[in-house]
Amino acid sequence: MSQTLCGIAASQIIDTVNLFTEQPELGQFHFKATADWIDAGHSRITVHRKYGLTLDEEQCIKRFEFDSEEPPILVGCQASDTPHVCPVELILSALASCLTMGVTYNAAIRNIRVDSLHIDVQGDIDFRGYLGIPVERMGYHHIQIEYDIKSSATDEEIAELLEYVQKTSPVLDIIRNSLKEISFKVSTHGASEASK
Repeated sequence: MSQTLCGIAASQIIDTVNLFTEQPELGQFHFKATADWIDAGHSRITVHRKYGLTLDEEQCIKRFEFDSEEPPILVGCQASDTPHVCPVELILSALASCLTMGVTYNAAIRNIRVDSLHIDVQGDIDFRGYLGIPVERMGYHHIQIEYDIKSSATDEEIAELLEYVQKTSPVLDIIRNSLKEISFKVSTHGASEASK
């Protein structure tokens, strides 16, 4: 059994990197989401996932569902006891999730122990545009990403790790190429604090 760090077997990641390098077609993934309208701003989202790691169609196609809805101020009808994520929150959720995986996977490969990781992603939107009122930009015009990391690594090691993660994150790449500005703030709890 391979050694794990951050709950991840680094050797398996390295094996996958080698496999994708030797057989690039295995790295071709297809993602699809469909939405079925239910009522007002409420829809049921189905995510369809197909990836190239196996030739068995049944194993490589997965589906799962969740609900999405606008908040009441945007004429959504969600009940307060059953809130659903709204579409623009899904963007931030996807980014936070992608960066979290990127940090932990790449920390494991670099033999960096992460004791805790919290990523706070916030964005600003002028929702008047959604309602047809002229605005400069329809989507997020600024996103703030704040990392709070507790690790045995030095601040320099964490900075190098985050630089690599931000360079290789697919979701950040999607967002960055449509945004005018993204800023980052990092809070570290590293080796210098642990030695006190």
